[in-house]
Amino acid sequence: MSRPAIIGPDIELIPVVDPEEEVFLLYTALQSTSTPLDTGSALGSVNSHDAHVTIEFDLPASKGKRRKTGRASEVETVSIELAQDITSLRTRKGDTGSVLWRASVFLARIVLTQHRTLTSDKPTLFDRDAFSQSTVLELGAGTGLLAVALGRLVANYIATDLDFLVHLMRKNLALNDIAGPPSANVRAEAVDWELLKSLSPSKRASTFPCPDNLTVVLAVDTLYNPSLISAFVAALEHYSGTGACTLVVCELRAEDVVRDFLEAWLAGGKWDVHRVGSDIFELPFVCWIGRYNVENNQ
Repeated sequence: MSRPAIIGPDIELIPVVDPEEEVFLLYTALQSTSTPLDTGSALGSVNSHDAHVTIEFDLPASKGKRRKTGRASEVETVSIELAQDITSLRTRKGDTGSVLWRASVFLARIVLTQHRTLTSDKPTLFDRDAFSQSTVLELGAGTGLLAVALGRLVANYIATDLDFLVHLMRKNLALNDIAGPPSANVRAEAVDWELLKSLSPSKRASTFPCPDNLTVVLAVDTLYNPSLISAFVAALEHYSGTGACTLVVCELRAEDVVRDFLEAWLAGGKWDVHRVGSDIFELPFVCWIGRYNVENNQ
């Protein structure tokens, strides 16, 4: 796989060819990590008990604040307020998107910090200039944290999830002063993976049209239900078929689910997949970057 232009030029990309080998390497490394994971929640939610959560990021100060203080190392705390639907979490079967998950916070912190760091010898996940011009579509966006955190950094951000979560995402966009008409650069839309999978290719294209100039397809902590894996992979293929760079980020939990996903994703040689090295992602969090082989799958 040639390195996508959106990806930082210096990060380590490790080829993933054999799902069994990849799972073995990841979970062996996870077991030997010297710093135990602060579980907090067995599944990985930030706080599944409160209707509102506040997420704070200590980031390098913005350019304007640095000029005022004259201190390049100034730190600025950025807060994001999120509503959660804890009632739906407990009453709607299979609902995990109504609360915030740690992997989204982890990714948001990485991207926001790197975006604010003007000079650094460290590799960055995204090329700054390419990312600022990109159109991002997120699958399984849940509460919409990443749309709030990253939406202002890109040209367009489309957060998608099941229909009953769209209201929650739009509420959180408004809570953080990111609200506007449907044509606004940050928006929330409904995408049902199982419905998408059930449709013919032509019907998929009309029911779930791909945004113009789609650059990045992003999915964070969507690997939890084995029965959804085939539909999830179908959604990845549908939106990445235009040549978009696909990032799948997860917190390592159930080994069998990760194995099933990688087997489905890599089946038939449709994808070139690489794992982002530990210079960016530290266990238990992992990020895979995939490119759909459009020419080989026509």
